[in-house]
Amino acid sequence: MAGGNHHGRFGMNGNGHASPDQLAERMDRVRRDLQRDVAQLSEDARQVTDWRYYVRRHPLATAGLAALVGYSLIPAKKKVVQASRDDIESLVRQGKLKVVAEGQTAQKAGVVSASLLALGTVATRAFVAYAGKRLGERLEASGSPFGPAPSE
Repeated sequence: MAGGNHHGRFGMNGNGHASPDQLAERMDRVRRDLQRDVAQLSEDARQVTDWRYYVRRHPLATAGLAALVGYSLIPAKKKVVQASRDDIESLVRQGKLKVVAEGQTAQKAGVVSASLLALGTVATRAFVAYAGKRLGERLEASGSPFGPAPSE
């Protein structure tokens, strides 16, 4: 295309080379785009990790989740039964009396802790996937900062 003004994406002059001014302009544009994209990604990351954002966007779901977490952290009320010695002996003989050692309550707390840890892991993975997706979308939308791959 010798006669046209087709300099392509790199702003090449007639002999196939970009002028220094064209290269400097292109580099400035890439820097501005990259700074804008990094600032937007940083803002998105702040928003994703801010609990207030979720409260504003999903107030009922947030209240429900808070209630569920609060309920799961409250220890179960212990049942107190008063019985005579004869009643206790009778229940033991029938196999209806269960004695719980103190260590078993720690297992219950371990289940809650493990559940919260699993929930945290899922939330972290979701955040990383979301941030990666947003970064990919931003890079695609702005194009590669180095232009298209050279054609052969």
